[in-house]
Amino acid sequence: SPQAQELKERGNRALAAGDVGAAVGHYSAAISRDPNNHVLFSNRSAAYARLGDYSRALADACRTLELRPDWAKGYSRKAAALEFLQRLEEAKATYEEGLARDPGNEQLLQGLRGVEARLAERKLLNPFSAPDLLARLEADPRTRALLGDPEYRRLLETLRSDPGQLG
Repeated sequence: SPQAQELKERGNRALAAGDVGAAVGHYSAAISRDPNNHVLFSNRSAAYARLGDYSRALADACRTLELRPDWAKGYSRKAAALEFLQRLEEAKATYEEGLARDPGNEQLLQGLRGVEARLAERKLLNPFSAPDLLARLEADPRTRALLGDPEYRRLLETLRSDPGQLG
């Protein structure tokens, strides 16, 4: 609708001027007039991300993809929100899903490379996250006996899920 288009343009101007709260308001008003417009949800997703409201950014990105599952930018928005929420494996899967639909998309390729680097870094920073950790400890005679201790196993599981407990 022409009203929704005008509200979208106001939202874009507000976002460009750094008035992110106003941009969200304009996009929301536009969505109420044109609730099946994927671009409006995508733009509001970007605005929510700028505000640091990544849960809402994710919800709008998901709605974008429901409305337009072949649109690469929707996958970028969803993956970015997931990354900010520290859900890196899901972000990686989202980039891959987008690339399955649009294999040459440079934005998706860059995003995938970035999240893969963050995942690799996370694994380096948390040696307890290795998938074969228990098998390796079981195979080593120096650590095998410790695995029989329930307290030791509980500590290992805690360190696997939250390496921050270490320091």
